[in-house]
Amino acid sequence: MFQHNIGAPLIGGHEGVGCADEHVKIGDRVGMKWLAASEEQLSRSLGAAAFVDFMKEKDLVAAVKAATHDGLGPDAAIIAASGAKSYEQAISYVRPAGVLVPVGLPPDASISLDVFWSVFETKRVVPLYVGNRLDAIESLQLAADGLVRVMYQTQKLSDLPSIY
Repeated sequence: MFQHNIGAPLIGGHEGVGCADEHVKIGDRVGMKWLAASEEQLSRSLGAAAFVDFMKEKDLVAAVKAATHDGLGPDAAIIAASGAKSYEQAISYVRPAGVLVPVGLPPDASISLDVFWSVFETKRVVPLYVGNRLDAIESLQLAADGLVRVMYQTQKLSDLPSIY
């Protein structure tokens, strides 16, 4: 994750989209600011610099771009959504030379990509299924340093369909 030469999502820029405690802490460590798109109160408590409500925005692409310091969009977007629309929006709002990192596995989803503009703007799609050993070591070190806060709720197994 911290290798500069592969353009990983948390390196090579100053702003990213997403929100999870570990993502925010890793981003902090490399000087990134986070723009969250869900769970505003939680996101802000974790350190998100800005918030855009993906459920309420009529033009999410424009709203995300407007929330960045220069209006060009974030350097990276880490998306773990359950539908293809989130991934297509992300490739539209990352800045030129930006990176879309799909980490979700939505069934039967594909991304439509404008080849001309993706080449012209040198946008990249870097799928990530699981990390490598170095990613695991660095992530565990964040936890060992006390930088990751574990949040959980105990629920009944029968509630699983309504939770996930």
